[in-house]
Amino acid sequence: MAGTDAPYSGLGKPGFLRVRRGGWLILATLIAALVLVPLLLLFTSIAADGGSFDQLSNTQLPRYAINTLTLVAGVGLSTLFLGTSLALLTSLYRFPGAKFFRLALLLPLAFPAYIAAYVYAGIFEYSGPLHLIGRHFGKNDLYANILGMPGLIAVLSLVLYPYVFATTRVAIESRYTSYLESARSLGLERNALIRKVLLPLLRPAIAGGVFLVMMEVLNDYGAMKYFGIPTFTTGIFTAWFSMGDLGSAVRLAMYLFIIVVMLGLLESWYNRRNKVSESHRSRPLEKRQLQGVKAFLATSYACGIFFIAFIAPVAYLFYLLSIADSSHAIAEWPKLAGSSLLCALGGAALVLLVVVVTQFVRQLVKSKYGFWVGKSIAVGYTIPGAIIAIGVMLFSRLVDNTFNQGMIVAGSFLALLFAYAVRFAGVAYQPLHAESEKQSGRLFEAGQSVGLSAKNLLVKIFLPLSRKGILLATTLVVIDIFKELPLTLILRPFNFNTLATKAFEYADDEMITRAALPALSVVIVGLIPVLLLHRILRSR
Repeated sequence: MAGTDAPYSGLGKPGFLRVRRGGWLILATLIAALVLVPLLLLFTSIAADGGSFDQLSNTQLPRYAINTLTLVAGVGLSTLFLGTSLALLTSLYRFPGAKFFRLALLLPLAFPAYIAAYVYAGIFEYSGPLHLIGRHFGKNDLYANILGMPGLIAVLSLVLYPYVFATTRVAIESRYTSYLESARSLGLERNALIRKVLLPLLRPAIAGGVFLVMMEVLNDYGAMKYFGIPTFTTGIFTAWFSMGDLGSAVRLAMYLFIIVVMLGLLESWYNRRNKVSESHRSRPLEKRQLQGVKAFLATSYACGIFFIAFIAPVAYLFYLLSIADSSHAIAEWPKLAGSSLLCALGGAALVLLVVVVTQFVRQLVKSKYGFWVGKSIAVGYTIPGAIIAIGVMLFSRLVDNTFNQGMIVAGSFLALLFAYAVRFAGVAYQPLHAESEKQSGRLFEAGQSVGLSAKNLLVKIFLPLSRKGILLATTLVVIDIFKELPLTLILRPFNFNTLATKAFEYADDEMITRAALPALSVVIVGLIPVLLLHRILRSR
């Protein structure tokens, strides 16, 4: 990433004229506080009366804990194997199709877990295509009920392994080239080089990818609900929607928050313990040409994962679409797409307001306080959507009670947009921060030295030079909101649906064919950030 992420130590060079910064710093502080308040309210509301919590703690809480940790561990280990093996294969070897698989193996990331859940369940069920094909060839037992823990682990692993694949590929191809060259010059043969040198160097990168996978598992609701696996996330929905017990939902959210914090601390500790100084890339990594049986096995392995994880579910969605009531699907699609677009654009606008102001003030003030104000807005992306939704609900009720206006903010579209800002400010933070740090540091100093006002610095320097970062941030936020399910389900206004929520509702009601068009729409939109990711990886 361009730029530095270290705190600023001063307020600029001596002799520079200072602009009025107090009002901007107060504004940035208020914005950052608004982003953090919903999360802080969870701690202050933990003692709220949860009428059903005693019953939940005696009956369901152990199941929630065991299932949540089992899923996190199972998916983490599975994606560790899949992602690492595929990254090693495509980065260190040449074989038929290797260049194609560098992009193709990222594509399953376009599938939200809740869509993948009902797609794979449909493929393997008795009336699914696998059984129909088997019957054509005289095999009547090619079906299975995968609605259980092993099946859910497999489904989540197939759509989440690209996180590990991408982070490991970056580390192999751009960070440790000189170490590999040195080990090879000492006569270390290739298998020993991978086992004794490369894999130990890759531990932090692999751990980072697995941590992202675990955060996605904790954020999921749709797949767990469809497979009937009770976890803390499904428990939050049950406590709120089925029992109407916000106090119990808050307590369950705090348990989930504790797991998130523990995983984050574990990942930070592991990376510090295994930190390796990165080498500068001296020349492109030399790849070994595979031939004969080895080349065939390599192509077969990569092709098999790509087919199972992407081609088969996409083909099944198109099959469902072909047998669906097309008139009904087409009639409701514009309204659903319009609602999704409204959420995405409204949420992205609010996210950009938060991130642009805080990062501008970070450049303007150049102090430790400004640094932490700018960085604090990114914390929401590491928190599951269900937790943020409960925090925003508490905040909305607090605002309504303060002004004695009844249910004005709570349950409104504004509350949903605000939740998107809390959740996805971290997505916009990274590209915008990187671009602004790279482009506008010295020009800020020059502008201040000639007495430009803060407003002119924003309009004439910061925004134009941060344009690429703003465009990338907007794209990523829009697409993430398009795919978001748990947060939208909890906070959406009455009788309001997006493509994502409608696809989930149809699947949950066993109306699978009607779910095909909104699900395909979400997957197609989800391909955009995957292609952006591939472009970034290719340019490194």
